[in-house]
Amino acid sequence: MLLASVAKSDRKLLETMSQRLSGKCTSLVDLVLNFADIICDHTLTHLDKAVWRQVIAASVSDSDPRFEKLYRDLDDRIARVLIAEVKTLIQKGKVSAGIDPVDLGRALFNVENTRLVEFISSDDLTMAEVLRRLKRDLVALFGAVQS
Repeated sequence: MLLASVAKSDRKLLETMSQRLSGKCTSLVDLVLNFADIICDHTLTHLDKAVWRQVIAASVSDSDPRFEKLYRDLDDRIARVLIAEVKTLIQKGKVSAGIDPVDLGRALFNVENTRLVEFISSDDLTMAEVLRRLKRDLVALFGAVQS
């Protein structure tokens, strides 16, 4: 049942990402912050943090390998959205053409996902604060925020 809830929720998330991202971002920082905003908002809207903590725990436990595989597949589909948007930024000349979009997209997904887990883990951590921390991470990684 938990897995069905996550699968339904992630389908909705992918639709929202398609509508709100689709080549609209102007920089990597803008992309990752918009991506994270969508995910955090979705997290609070469709399932509460307590349920997401159960989802994460189930995805790394040995109790049901089918759940882990399906969760990883869903995560992969979400990461591919970010990768596609990185490709778009490369095509627009906003990111160096020598960069592998898959490697960069996955790296950015992992940074964002770490902050998402932090957000889900604490009932006191606000979406605004997690986005502020993520922006700080990106500034440190890129050396400066591009607007």
